[in-house]
Amino acid sequence: MVTLTVLEKNQEQVSAALLERHIAQAPEGALQDGAAALKDGQYERALSIFERLSKEAGRSFWSESGRAFALRKLGRLEEAIRAFRGALGFDFDKEVLRMVGVTEGSLGRHNDALATFKEVIERWPDDVKVWMDRSAPLTNLARCQEADESLEKAHARRRQLSAGDVGLLYYLGALVSLALGVSSIQRRWLPDLEAATNTFMKWRSRARRDRQSAAFEEAVEEMKKAELSQDDRNALEEFLLSVRLSSIRDPFKGWQALSREISKGWPEGVSAVDAIREQRR
Repeated sequence: MVTLTVLEKNQEQVSAALLERHIAQAPEGALQDGAAALKDGQYERALSIFERLSKEAGRSFWSESGRAFALRKLGRLEEAIRAFRGALGFDFDKEVLRMVGVTEGSLGRHNDALATFKEVIERWPDDVKVWMDRSAPLTNLARCQEADESLEKAHARRRQLSAGDVGLLYYLGALVSLALGVSSIQRRWLPDLEAATNTFMKWRSRARRDRQSAAFEEAVEEMKKAELSQDDRNALEEFLLSVRLSSIRDPFKGWQALSREISKGWPEGVSAVDAIREQRR
C-alpha cells in the first residue's frame, strides 16, 4: 500500500508518547532505574532490570510494560505483544491495548490490530486516540474510506487532544486522503477522484482553520519522499496536480458532465489531468 512506509511513523509516534508517559510516571527505586535505562536507549539493560524485578517482586504494570517497551525497541515484537498482554489488569488496560494494536500493526498484522482496537472502542467508545490509531491498519488494508470515517470520529472529539496530537490527526487526515486519491487515479474512476479530492481539501481546510497546516503539509512532503513504486509515484503526482487544478476554480460541474459522457472511467490513455483540462476548454 502506498502509505505503508509513512504510516509507520504514526505507529512510532504512538509508541514514543506512551513510552514517555511510562518513563515519567515510573515509581521510584529500581523501577525508575529501568525507566531511566529506557530513556537513555539502554534497552538490553532495561530489559534485564524489568525481568529481574518481575521475578523478585512479582508482576506489576511497571515491570511488565517496561519489559514490553524494551522488547519492542529491541525489535522483538512478538515477545513485546505477549509482554504487553501480561501488563493487562493493572488499571492501565486502555494504554496497554493500544500498544498491542500498534505493535501488531508494526508486524503487518493489520486485521489483528483492528480487532484489538475494536476491543478498546467497545470498552472506551469516546477515546479519541484509538479512532486515530485504527486509521493506519484500515489504510494499509486499502479500506481508506473506513479510515477516513474513523478519523471523522476522532475529529469530532479533537478537543480532548493536546496540540501535538491534533497535529497528528491532520497528519493522518492527509495520508488517508492521499491514499484515496492514488487509488482513484489507479482505478480510473472519475466519481472516486472527485470524492478523494473533496476529502483532501476537507482535511487541508480544517488544518488551516486549526493552525495545523504544517502537520498536514509534512505528511504530503513525506509521502512524496517515501519509497513508492513507479505506478504509485505517478498516481500520487497526478492526484496532487488534479487537486491544484481543482483549487484554481471549481471544476466539479465539468467532472459531472464528463462522468455522464463516458459513464465509467475515462478513455484509455487519457489522464485525469488531461480530462479536466479538456472539459474546461
